[in-house]
Amino acid sequence: MQTKIKYILFILLMVLLFLPMIQQYTQYFTETSLQGAFVPPPKPEYTFEKVQSFQYQKEIEDYLNYNFGFRPFFVKLKNTWEYLFFKQINVADQIEGKNGYIYSLGSTERTFGHYYNGQENNANTVFKINLLRNEIEKNGGTLFVVIAPSKESIYPEYLPEKYQNTNTVLSDYHDFISEYNKWNIPYLDLYMQFKNYKLNTSIPLFTKTGFHWSTYATTFVQDSICRKLERQLSITLPKFEQVGVEISDTAREADDDFEEPMNLLFSLNSGKYIYPIFKLLPSKKETKKPKVIIIGDSFFWQVKNLRVLKSLLSEESRFWYYFSKSFPLGDIAGGELNKQDAMKELLDADAVILLGSMGTFDNFPYGVSDYMYSNLYDESSIKSIKEKLRGDYLTHNKDNKDKKEKQKTEIELTIEAHQLYGNREVVKLRANNNMFVCADAANQKIVSADKPIASLWETFSIINFKDGTSAILSFENKFLSAEIDTDKKLIANRDNLWDWETFIVEKQKNNTVALKASNGKYVSVDRKTNQLFATSDAVGENEVFEIIPF
Repeated sequence: MQTKIKYILFILLMVLLFLPMIQQYTQYFTETSLQGAFVPPPKPEYTFEKVQSFQYQKEIEDYLNYNFGFRPFFVKLKNTWEYLFFKQINVADQIEGKNGYIYSLGSTERTFGHYYNGQENNANTVFKINLLRNEIEKNGGTLFVVIAPSKESIYPEYLPEKYQNTNTVLSDYHDFISEYNKWNIPYLDLYMQFKNYKLNTSIPLFTKTGFHWSTYATTFVQDSICRKLERQLSITLPKFEQVGVEISDTAREADDDFEEPMNLLFSLNSGKYIYPIFKLLPSKKETKKPKVIIIGDSFFWQVKNLRVLKSLLSEESRFWYYFSKSFPLGDIAGGELNKQDAMKELLDADAVILLGSMGTFDNFPYGVSDYMYSNLYDESSIKSIKEKLRGDYLTHNKDNKDKKEKQKTEIELTIEAHQLYGNREVVKLRANNNMFVCADAANQKIVSADKPIASLWETFSIINFKDGTSAILSFENKFLSAEIDTDKKLIANRDNLWDWETFIVEKQKNNTVALKASNGKYVSVDRKTNQLFATSDAVGENEVFEIIPF
């Protein structure tokens, strides 16, 4: 009898040992796949070269290990054991707090100042956001910022003990708020709104096992964004109302996005989930569907997934996820953002919304302001403008000894230089010979009036200073200069801005101007060569240029 039992046990042991291998090749039992950062390795291709370099052996080992029979079950068994008995979560960015609340480690560290951008970096970020705002407003649009609260900022009481009573709280948040107020940048502070909501509702604003706002709380966000849009654009959007709610035992959308990558054998019980039901109301008066570009992180997915904004905004509206991928607000699939057309889209929009959560303040606003800056601002030209301003203020203070005026600080000089560059007037100049002025890159950048059609080389930027002088930049961001010590010809090749690179733009009749160089002579078109020289004592037909906005 004992021998028979031994045989049976031996056979059972062999079955258990070989069962995973049998499952691997037969897939007889249906297995649920693992969630989260699990990328199945491709089946390796056999080549002699791979065998020689041992690459094939490594690839086949990785492939077999990943596809081992019942692997998902064993992984979930291990995760469940460690979670139940040791409160350990085998996901790199997740930590468990009190009462079953799960938080993002990275977001918590950033929200509570353990990773701080620094005041200077935050000020520089908002400075560039303000430049972007100025460009959008010049084209008739508006921009505002949405501050998305993180879970730990609203429910800090359930964080692990080490994060209780932290001394450095919301450092980046306070910096951004201060800078937005300084530059009068419109913003929507959802953090303060959520703090108030929390006092007046028992419905969770974040689920225990969710990273993002709860679906119910997202309805508040959606309403706040719509009301802000109406105020900024002075329009009336189509209205919607909540006509009911659906109570569910099962989480939807991102209400349990922390739970999935935990890969447990059971579902965490987070209570009931509330899902609102919306109805679009018939318009009682004329409404407008504006074109809106939303640039943000994953928090905006919550709003998009309510599927309401697609009925309120124009079909051209887009969600630019991390300024990397572009998605329509409807259910149509998105794709890679075409950066070549991004600036045109931004300047063509009725409104641009920058949405950032506290957990992503480190790279907010995700490169869009840097992209705008690199496309519309030339750092070398701005530096030269700044140096001219410094010299002008030093000279002014020296000449006005009786007046003790405060010396401009570096930041004040930087701001003024950016403002002057940002307010530059981009134009085409047409001479009296009916030809356009050109900074000919193919002819040593000599400036001539000899082009019948204006394209890139025939565009110039005029920067006007408070002292009445102006600088003229070519399309290559080179300053035009009058060669005073030689033949006085105009050439577009200067990086620095000194006396020879400044002109006085004198308005004439019929939207024309005359340009007086630093030698007191007017710029004139030579009738034989069509070159421009600063040699004329008076304004005649060869010294007049028509200003045509670009």
